[in-house]
Amino acid sequence: MDIPSYLVRIGDVIRVKNRAKSLQLVTAQLSEHPREVPDYLSRIEGAIPEGRVTRLPGPEDVSIPVQTQLIVELCSK
Repeated sequence: MDIPSYLVRIGDVIRVKNRAKSLQLVTAQLSEHPREVPDYLSRIEGAIPEGRVTRLPGPEDVSIPVQTQLIVELCSK
């Protein structure tokens, strides 16, 4: 998928294309900068790293303060 706004669904699997350059880039980034995986995603290690959507994120998963009412008001204009 090369569309940034693509909406994933529960159970979707996201993986890197099976190309040498893509795999080298991703494996290097994963080894140099390990990050905690949110609990609504799971990482599956292997020859081709992939991730799985286990559930959709909720408001409690957002780490920055968001006032949803202000977003609704802005979008309703």
